[in-house]
Amino acid sequence: MQHSATQEESTKNAPTREEIRKRAFEIHIERGGHGCDLDDYLDRWLQAERELQEKYSGSNDVEHKNTCVEALETKNLRRK
Repeated sequence: MQHSATQEESTKNAPTREEIRKRAFEIHIERGGHGCDLDDYLDRWLQAERELQEKYSGSNDVEHKNTCVEALETKNLRRK
C-alpha cells in the first residue's frame, strides 16, 4: 500500500516530509543560500525536522489538554 502525502498530512502528530523540506530550504535561505554540500544539506534537514517536531509536540500537548478539559466538562454536565 502506498503512503500518500494526503495520508501523511492527515495524521498531524508529526511534520510531513514536504513540511521538513520547505523548512530546510527556508533555513538554507536564512544562512545566505550559498552552495549545497551534503553535510550542510543534512544539517539543515535535521534542524528543520527538530524545529517542526517541537512545534507539533507542543501543539499536541495543547490539543490533549483541550480534549481533557472538554471531557471533564461533559462529565460534569452529565452529573447535573
